[in-house]
Amino acid sequence: MTKIICISTISIIDKIKESFENEKYSFTNKPIIKIKVAKLENNVLKNFQNYDSYIFQSKNSVISMRENIKYFNKRNNFFAVGKYTADMVENIFSTKCYYPKNKYSSHDLISEFNFHDISEQNIAIFKGSHGLSHIKDCLEAKNNVNELNVYVREIDINLIKDNDFDINKLNIVISMSNDALKAFIKKYKHKLKDYDLALIVPNKRFIIDECDMFRRIRIIDGLQDIGQYTKIIRELNNE
Repeated sequence: MTKIICISTISIIDKIKESFENEKYSFTNKPIIKIKVAKLENNVLKNFQNYDSYIFQSKNSVISMRENIKYFNKRNNFFAVGKYTADMVENIFSTKCYYPKNKYSSHDLISEFNFHDISEQNIAIFKGSHGLSHIKDCLEAKNNVNELNVYVREIDINLIKDNDFDINKLNIVISMSNDALKAFIKKYKHKLKDYDLALIVPNKRFIIDECDMFRRIRIIDGLQDIGQYTKIIRELNNE
């Protein structure tokens, strides 16, 4: 039986689990990154109404602000680095969120929406601790920018055990988090070098040199499409 392990958080994980188990696959969900939401002072929250634009750098930054929706002015501009972050903004805040259509990165967001030309605006950027400050660096010369670290990532790689894998079977790792994938590779690159390993990720940016521990890599197009996951698993099994 093929063994599948998901090492990051996926919003439809329960439906994916049901689908895999119906296909008789062994499925384990062990998201190794936990998000600790930062507590913001009341004076910081009350100032949200005064911003002209809100920029979210990750899905976790959106989730971290879910309990503070009332402090946002929904008539202002909402931006996100990628489609899936933008989708989460629209679902949680019930407002339009703009994102770069072709590539998902801070650079592409800046380029597509001419951030270099924006001036005299009050802008809030929501990100995780140790996240990139490229957007802030671009905007702060001409604008009043407040970069808010609204969450901290805590990685527990020990959540995954050696017996989650089987040297006699196909082992498929699903990761929607670059940090989770890097932590996994660091611990298991040499331990699992003789295993039949495959990897499913959301985009090409996840594929780094260390990914050579995986014999096959697949990029999933629809993160919220259960059928896409099942299709890829079937293809990997038939190769």
